[in-house]
Amino acid sequence: MKIVRKFVWLLLTLGLLALTVQTASPIALGLAACMVLLPLICLPVNLYAAKKLKLTVRLPVNLRKGEGGTAELTVQNPTWLPICQIACRVCLENQLNGETQVVNVSGGIWPKGRRTMKISQKIILSELIMVK
Repeated sequence: MKIVRKFVWLLLTLGLLALTVQTASPIALGLAACMVLLPLICLPVNLYAAKKLKLTVRLPVNLRKGEGGTAELTVQNPTWLPICQIACRVCLENQLNGETQVVNVSGGIWPKGRRTMKISQKIILSELIMVK
């Protein structure tokens, strides 16, 4: 999905640049400059925010065999910047039988706020669980 998004962005940028060259419009030039410069400006801001985020994981300690559980991921944003989208890829591994499952969770976080994301999966069984 990320490749499609980047490909669409590239096509839009190239289309705006072609429109700028063809029409010599200052509005098209401004839009093309925004499409090129905005990701470059956002990169250091995103890297700064990523360094400051705090993640805590809560897993159930004791469960019976065959019983499902709920894991909670809490992300705290102590910065003054809002985080529009945060994605966590959690790999749950049952160490006794080797069963693994990858779960993707995502959401946004307001400045100086926290977001709790819950994972309810059947793989969280009564045995040893390792989170990667």
